[in-house]
Amino acid sequence: MNMKACTMIGAGTALALTGLVWANGVMAQDSTLVGMDRPADDAASCNELNWHKEFVTNYPWASEACRSVIDVNGAKWARFEGEFLGLNDDGSFDTEFMSRTDRDLGSVTLMPAPGQKVRLDNREVPFADLDRGQVLSFYVPEGAVGFAVEPGVPDSQFVKVVDTSDAARFAAADDTPEKAPIVLAQADTDTNRDTLDSDMPDTAGPLPLIALGGLMSLFGGLGLTIRRKLSNRNI
Repeated sequence: MNMKACTMIGAGTALALTGLVWANGVMAQDSTLVGMDRPADDAASCNELNWHKEFVTNYPWASEACRSVIDVNGAKWARFEGEFLGLNDDGSFDTEFMSRTDRDLGSVTLMPAPGQKVRLDNREVPFADLDRGQVLSFYVPEGAVGFAVEPGVPDSQFVKVVDTSDAARFAAADDTPEKAPIVLAQADTDTNRDTLDSDMPDTAGPLPLIALGGLMSLFGGLGLTIRRKLSNRNI
């Protein structure tokens, strides 16, 4: 084998190895994007599920988004898939739920419980460590309203739905107590004068005049008495 042939074989081998490494990387990325195990879709099982009236009112796309129904200890759980859009400042995260044909149906904001994690590739991952675009599975028990990230868990482990409507924001703003306005007291001179005049006793009645007359009579009588005594001494 000449040198040129050896060079071509070596280059071909290198290209093949490079392609293999690239393919493995893509497969690993796809696995990460898929997130949890994605069982086969079963639309028929979704059609037999009894949906809660409030759930289908809030999410009219529920039947279209349902991928399959899983039985856990005799209870039916509908499985959904949603694309992780990102974490919010308050710890909640946005998810775009998808149809069985991977069509976007609606975004829902969910709040995980403190310390709650999601299972990806058989390992538990905090929501803060998720990347945008990862596909997560969500489960809803038959006849219920809330979402869970694992089937068969109690209600306390559901992820809470966050109401992001304008009405909810307005109501939250109204919950803040308003400060009472500061009113400075202003004295009304005329009003206060009238009030004081009305509160004072009425001294313009006849009693003061009667008292004064009695006092003058007393002094007059005393003067007459003294005058009589002086007259008797002179006799």
